[in-house]
Amino acid sequence: MTDYPKLVAEANRLLFMEGLATSSGHVSAFDREAGVVHVNSFDTPRGRLRPADVVGVTLDNEPTDPDASRPVDEVEIHTAIYRARDDVNAVVHVHPPTATLFGIAGVDLVPVHIRGSVLEGPVPVLDRPDKITDRDDSDAMLAAMGDANQVLIRGHGAVVADRDVKSAVVRALVIEENARFQLGASVLGTPVAMTPAEAARVRDQNWTPRSIAKRWTFYTWRAAQQGYLPID
Repeated sequence: MTDYPKLVAEANRLLFMEGLATSSGHVSAFDREAGVVHVNSFDTPRGRLRPADVVGVTLDNEPTDPDASRPVDEVEIHTAIYRARDDVNAVVHVHPPTATLFGIAGVDLVPVHIRGSVLEGPVPVLDRPDKITDRDDSDAMLAAMGDANQVLIRGHGAVVADRDVKSAVVRALVIEENARFQLGASVLGTPVAMTPAEAARVRDQNWTPRSIAKRWTFYTWRAAQQGYLPID
């Protein structure tokens, strides 16, 4: 049986350690069988989130336990994607410092690095910086995102979706890694993006359950070394 609160808590700690989540940012996991979205509570620091700090909501953003802590303000990000996408069971909203620059500058973030091949092409951008707290907001996000598994929010951050928590977290981390390579290459000259055929070929080689598990193992090992795991 999947321990959703534990996974969500671990994911937040990893993203905090890697600088993608600070006082804000959140992760959710959707238990489709139970119809429960497990997501951060509002005010717990991401670097010390525990399973007890993860709360449950329905797809209509109603708490499953009225006595539990308040969920994050932007819980609509998560529930909107689950309502719209049957292939998604985990959502990450973070504020990656390098990737966010691309949305601000109006420069396409494209696959340039082997791990960035996870991108199907230029990352779509929601051209507004607002928080996403209601269905009008989330409709705009979904329209910008389309069939992609990631979208930048101009001047705000990024939303990443995937089949499970580990995949969503690793996707968020490699998107930021790709952004750093693209930004660095732009200092030297004009970055050369992968062609669609190159990106597909490299993605097939590297975006596999085995490679995702390897990356998750690395980040959890590093978190243990730095004192973020195991969860106390």
